[in-house]
Amino acid sequence: HGGRRFLHRADTTEQVSPCPVYPVPGNPVTPFWHHAAMSTNQTALEFAHAARLLGREARRRGLVAPSYRCPPRLVGVQRSLRRYPSGAVVAVQLKGRPWVAVLGDMIEGVVVVNRLAPPHADRLRTELWSALGVDVQGEVAKVA
Repeated sequence: HGGRRFLHRADTTEQVSPCPVYPVPGNPVTPFWHHAAMSTNQTALEFAHAARLLGREARRRGLVAPSYRCPPRLVGVQRSLRRYPSGAVVAVQLKGRPWVAVLGDMIEGVVVVNRLAPPHADRLRTELWSALGVDVQGEVAKVA
């Protein structure tokens, strides 16, 4: 690539300087592309952190911890589940969705993989939301 890195996004590819961004005297504004990459990377990091935390919480309770990936292989769906003899993979769409909806799909993946029914399923959902540090009542009000 001739010394340049490329950011790959769903709809564009743009060149990014391999040099770090230093503030220019008199210009305190960070270039736009810098913020876009941070947002994408931050979401991926948050997704990975949530996946690790949910897996740890599931195993701590003696449940099967699914693996997570994004996006789903099926076009047009926001989440999917694929079962394997040794476990399952929950695939979740991140792009264009509220973070609380993504977390809800990840939590529901744990419930479905373990084939839990009420009241155990409801209790687990509440415990996993709490483990993620999300105020369920406040977040549901924002989405609704």
